[in-house]
Amino acid sequence: MDAQFLTTASPVSITTDLHGGVPVICVSGEIDMSNERTVGEHISDQVGQRPGAVVLDLSGITFMGSSGIRLLLDAHSSTCSAGTRMVVVADHQPVLRPLAIAQVDRVLHLRADVTAALAACA
Repeated sequence: MDAQFLTTASPVSITTDLHGGVPVICVSGEIDMSNERTVGEHISDQVGQRPGAVVLDLSGITFMGSSGIRLLLDAHSSTCSAGTRMVVVADHQPVLRPLAIAQVDRVLHLRADVTAALAACA
């Protein structure tokens, strides 16, 4: 399922591909309060299918505000409740810096690329 959402404030693109039964959700653009709900619903739809693991690829993110941090914490909580492991691909400052400042990097399973994230799901 591919989707592209353009808002007046911040564009975001969401695509999902299956890799060995693991959905890899790629989010590109900006995550802020104008689109966090859309991104969250997409993640929830994937988690609702009860996969053993989900990879959330944020390597295409150019900006992530506090609502993006909340989105990740909510996704982490919902995947844990569903018995699904969530691994986040984060390899650059627009994502890593806010996560480190909020100390969320201590809670999430972070990897530098999709290959490493998929290996962590095994």
